[in-house]
Amino acid sequence: MYRVTARYEFEEYRLHEMFSDEYVLISPVLTEKVGKAGSFKFDIPINHPSYRSVLPFQTYVTIYKDDIEYWHGRVIDAEEDFYRTKSVTCEGELGFLNDSIIPVYQFSGNIPEYIDSILLMHNSQVEEEKKIYRGNVEVTDPNGYLTRANQNYPDTLSELTNKLIDTYGGYFRTRRVNGKIYIDYLYEYGELNQQQLRIEENIIDYSCKFGGDFCTRLIPLGAKREDTGEEDPQRITISSVNGGVIYVDNAELVARYGIIVGTKTWDDVTDPVHLKLKGQSYINSQEFPQKLELTAVDLSNINIDIDALRIGCMATVISPFHELGAAYFLSSKTSHLDAPEEDSVSLGAEIDTFTGKTAKRQQDTENQISKVEQEARESIVNIGKTITGTKGGYVVLDTFDDSGKLVDPWQLLIMDRPDKTQAVNVIRMNQGGIAFSTSGYNGPYKSAWDINGQFVADFIRAGTMLADRIRGGTLQLGGQSNQNGVLKILNASGQQIGIWDKDGIRMSSGPSQVNFTSQQSGSAIELVGNVIYGTGRPDKSRTTLDSLYIRMYSDRNDTNNTYMEAEAEGITFWTNKNEASFYGPDNMHTVDATIDGSLDVSGEKNRLVKTGYGDIKMAAYETASPMFGDVGSGTIGADGLCYVTLDSIFAETVNAGCEYQVFLQAYGPGSIYVSDRTPAFFIVAGQPGQRFGWEIKAKQRGYEQHRLDCRRDRLKAQDSVDYAAEGAEYYKKYMEGLII
Repeated sequence: MYRVTARYEFEEYRLHEMFSDEYVLISPVLTEKVGKAGSFKFDIPINHPSYRSVLPFQTYVTIYKDDIEYWHGRVIDAEEDFYRTKSVTCEGELGFLNDSIIPVYQFSGNIPEYIDSILLMHNSQVEEEKKIYRGNVEVTDPNGYLTRANQNYPDTLSELTNKLIDTYGGYFRTRRVNGKIYIDYLYEYGELNQQQLRIEENIIDYSCKFGGDFCTRLIPLGAKREDTGEEDPQRITISSVNGGVIYVDNAELVARYGIIVGTKTWDDVTDPVHLKLKGQSYINSQEFPQKLELTAVDLSNINIDIDALRIGCMATVISPFHELGAAYFLSSKTSHLDAPEEDSVSLGAEIDTFTGKTAKRQQDTENQISKVEQEARESIVNIGKTITGTKGGYVVLDTFDDSGKLVDPWQLLIMDRPDKTQAVNVIRMNQGGIAFSTSGYNGPYKSAWDINGQFVADFIRAGTMLADRIRGGTLQLGGQSNQNGVLKILNASGQQIGIWDKDGIRMSSGPSQVNFTSQQSGSAIELVGNVIYGTGRPDKSRTTLDSLYIRMYSDRNDTNNTYMEAEAEGITFWTNKNEASFYGPDNMHTVDATIDGSLDVSGEKNRLVKTGYGDIKMAAYETASPMFGDVGSGTIGADGLCYVTLDSIFAETVNAGCEYQVFLQAYGPGSIYVSDRTPAFFIVAGQPGQRFGWEIKAKQRGYEQHRLDCRRDRLKAQDSVDYAAEGAEYYKKYMEGLII
């Protein structure tokens, strides 16, 4: 239930209340969109008590839902018609950031600090009720810092959008707490909406657009070179660290869609190695653009026990006809305050590298790249410290061969002692390569790098190591000193598709997984993800198999409440630890059942009613044609007539355009009859004041021609008697006088 108030010149006024005759707005509609200020539009007549308190940029409007503040904004436009009815438009709190200008500035720091600095400039220019403060910040920069500057005097909202949203993705959201406005910077607003969208329940429109801007080959561009002296210097490329080539590919997309070249600029990247890593991460996260738009009714306005749909959160969509069975991003919501049954929502699933979850996925990838880079740099630094920090030692130009004969200088020795026969730590360098020993001159040399490019070592650490093949008798991962070993498998795009670790083997393809493990519930095999079509939760579903059962869970984290269990005796569905349905070879029982096709019953068809005498079977009433009925009562009016209107919902289930039947029962003396029947109503005529009851029977819509199954061809094939021929023969004999 909605309530709307206005604040004008520090006074609060009532605008709209559900059960008021005075405080009523005409067609109040609230539109909410993710990352936008949103709008609230309504008409207010001149006889409204608060008519003169609604003025552009002076009036602040608050919408309450069930007495909880739901939306806050201000009037920005009002237009009067001939009867002085105002058509009013309001914008949300995010629009307050349009009222200030950002002066010339330079900034270095992290994202929360940058938002603080921009909001400080905004708050210094506006009134108290339009000041905004930083709230929750979920989006991060992979480097942990950013540099920003501007000399063009933009408005605050444009500056934040250009410098943050356009670079890192995510969304802004405002909220009021104790009268103060906070702005959050998030990848998404919250968790999964509990209300599902189903084609047979609340989905009313569908559209899907394929195609758009994307690339399969990327040219990464970094900061402008400042050492060239050019007026318009060129940008840093990856050619110096990529074999002279300035681009990177997504091999999977190139094979599927061909070469489509694009560019991406990182103004803060000056290292070609880092630029290549960012470029490869970006191109690997590219996907074919697909935009899905659904319009659906919010069922919470019809049933208070159903949670309302929230924008900025994922919503599960299930429509087998459209091949939909996953969670999609709820991008907008339209609320009719005076007609909640007309509310609708739109869901957009637009695959775009720098929006929503995809931006977060790339952010996580870049964070991992930065971590690997940092570890590799630390290893190099530590090795450097080991070398440069070592004091003493001897560098010897060896002029004696291994037999002790004097020869020309043939190798360089770096040793902990001047005599190679007494040295323990030895580095040998000659035309064959370089070798390292910690066991004296005669070795063994456990690390070596020969002139042919072969490298031998007990331990190799690197940020990235590429190899055509790794060959050996035993591959050992982990151990006591190296902790738990992990084997990861990546596809051509660099995405992980398999892992083998201490918990077992897990293979994945998109949102689906297959696990071989004995750690969870004693199961031999576990399937995780959208394996069973239509689960609606591709990131949470789970299936386990063992020698006795197959169990399927819609939520892998909740294995006790809702799941399906299959065994030799049948299939059982469990809800909240109670058996909901069972399907066996001899019998079945369920709580609720929906059948989309026909149900043919050769035995009894009863409705079971619980009474004091136990469960009583009430037989179903059947007709020769599929028909529906309705009953009611009425009273003849002063004009001798009573118009009985067909229930609008009932009228949609039948075809009242065909002939339907009405049965009347007079309550008291008098004569009544049906004088007319139309698709919308029928008329009962009689004495004024006469009370009566009625019953209507009409054919089900779409089944008007069905009668006794209408399979005359089958009945005729079963009947060997040709009644038409026998009738013709009988008539002929009668006319000839052979039959009297």
